Amino acid sequence: MPSANLALPYLEADQAQKHVPVNEVLQALDALVHLTLADRNLTAPPGSPGEGVRYIVPTGATGAWSGQAGKVAARQAGAWMFYMPKAGHLAYVVDEAAFVVWSGSEWIAPALAGFTGVTVAQETLSSLSGAYVETTTAFPAGSVVFGVSMRVTEAVTGVPSFGVGVSGEPSKFGGSLGTGVGSTNAGPVGPYGNYSNAKVRLTPTSGSFTGGTVKLALHYCLMQVPAE
Repeated sequence: MPSANLALPYLEADQAQKHVPVNEVLQALDALVHLTLADRNLTAPPGSPGEGVRYIVPTGATGAWSGQAGKVAARQAGAWMFYMPKAGHLAYVVDEAAFVVWSGSEWIAPALAGFTGVTVAQETLSSLSGAYVETTTAFPAGSVVFGVSMRVTEAVTGVPSFGVGVSGEPSKFGGSLGTGVGSTNAGPVGPYGNYSNAKVRLTPTSGSFTGGTVKLALHYCLMQVPAE
């Protein structure tokens, strides 16, 4: 029977070749402890991976990573080993200089909130299509909005540029933004009080979206009611 949390094998009484399960445990711990990941967006294994390098396998991955979405892929002893995270596992993604946490179903950015309620909520909008695209994440009612920052991670197509805003104000957090990979914008505002849930919207300056991926970060403060 493996261990409850990391599914590590135990040594059995009178077990032969005890080094085998011991090495298996050490290999798993080496992959999962102090989890630092090279990337989380590669859809196929890199051509010449270094020993010990680790990645998050995204949905739709191919090749040796096929069917391993969400898992940690670790290059160990010249082969790919896959480890299923547990809810709450935290990892640092090197190419993004950012932390992500496994929610139990997907890797997400951890909310940076304390008693002050200062929060950075991140969402990725992919396969952009149509006259506009909205986040599922919203600035909550009663929040104080600081702004929205964004990064293009896959070239936005079909439009010359686009704005980041909300319904009725398509460029509130930035307008005429670049469509190429690596284009970024930090769009601070006011700040201002927000009194109803407000989703962030990407709107073309002209035309319609036909593709692309944009990462967004919503920056706001949600005031906390004092405890009794």
